[in-house]
Amino acid sequence: MLAVAFLAGGCAFRTAREARKADSLAFVAGSVTAPGGTADTYVLLYAIARDGKVLIDGISELSDLTSTWLFSCEQADQFVVGAFKDTNANGVRDAGEPAGYLGADTPLTMSARSQMGGLAISLDTATETRPRFPLDTRGEASGRLATLRFSMGDVVKLDDPRFDSKKASAGMWTPLEALRSTGAGIFFLQPYDPKRIPVLFVHGIGGAPKDFSVMIERLDKARFQPWVFYYPSGFRLGTPAAALTNNLPRLREKLGFKTLYVVAHSMGGLVALRAILDLDANARHRDMVGLFVSAAAPFGGHSAVKWGLRLTPEPVPSWLDLEPGSAFLKTLERPLPPRVPFYLLFSFRRGNNPLLPMSSDSVVPVESQLPLWAQRDAVRTWGFDCEHMGILAEDAPLQTFLDILNRVAAGQR
Repeated sequence: MLAVAFLAGGCAFRTAREARKADSLAFVAGSVTAPGGTADTYVLLYAIARDGKVLIDGISELSDLTSTWLFSCEQADQFVVGAFKDTNANGVRDAGEPAGYLGADTPLTMSARSQMGGLAISLDTATETRPRFPLDTRGEASGRLATLRFSMGDVVKLDDPRFDSKKASAGMWTPLEALRSTGAGIFFLQPYDPKRIPVLFVHGIGGAPKDFSVMIERLDKARFQPWVFYYPSGFRLGTPAAALTNNLPRLREKLGFKTLYVVAHSMGGLVALRAILDLDANARHRDMVGLFVSAAAPFGGHSAVKWGLRLTPEPVPSWLDLEPGSAFLKTLERPLPPRVPFYLLFSFRRGNNPLLPMSSDSVVPVESQLPLWAQRDAVRTWGFDCEHMGILAEDAPLQTFLDILNRVAAGQR
């Protein structure tokens, strides 16, 4: 897929335009505290133009598991943030509904490329609605709904329209646009069950949760519950990794699950490993991940990335981290904590890709799947004669994967 991507010049130029646009953006983020939790809560971003005109520039919908919000800012240098709990679900703040503002008296000032985080809004029924900053998500404002939304705990199906292959591809070429139109998040395929172990599946570049459909179908649903992490795969890899590092602890605090298993394919293995390593720095949650299984992950990067970096004016951001020897890849060489058993599955199928003369699975070279540091950390390593996507669907790797889950859940290695 990488080789094909590097030849798609039109998409590369779209990426260049988006990269330049993204470089000028500012970001503002924070959280909401509301009576009874943040279900049915909306957060609105108001941009104030230099002529004083106010525009609703973004709306984020929270849930009982999602109390944080994030907006990108590009149309003004002054902003106000408002929020309300829509208890009667009519899209507008009515009397008696908790609400709150940030910057309503003294607007927030943002400049290009700046970041403002850690902001907090506390909702109260006594807050008066400011006519200049209406708490109303209807009409024209509805078009700004779900801006940069990160969902947590939404129950979906693998054929959810957000996981469509065209949208997954767009997530690689134009990640910022994809994040705005489709969103990202940790999704559940069934309602949460405290009696079953969550298994989080992390897809690779240009991928989607449905890549794991066969694995998930054969999962023992009496013992495990499948979760999927969906993200635009064109972002620098530290971005989706940080989304996991920051939000998995919030999910754990809300739901109270004891442990979580992580299964990752291709580039998703790099994202997942970085998140697991960073979670180890969180004293309260370093024991959260109880198993890590990687499948066909390019831990050593991909040599074909060099061609993409040379041939495109502004490369897909994630390619920068996939270049062999990149700073991001070096951060993965830290030893995994012993409490996280790591099982490495690699794939090989020689002679099927003239662009990869070395041993590979037609997408990722075997040597990239098997750097010495990864072999060092792995409890066990298995190789399978199959294509890059076949490792997620063929009988031999599937049975190995299921055996690993069952053994670890039974307290064995």
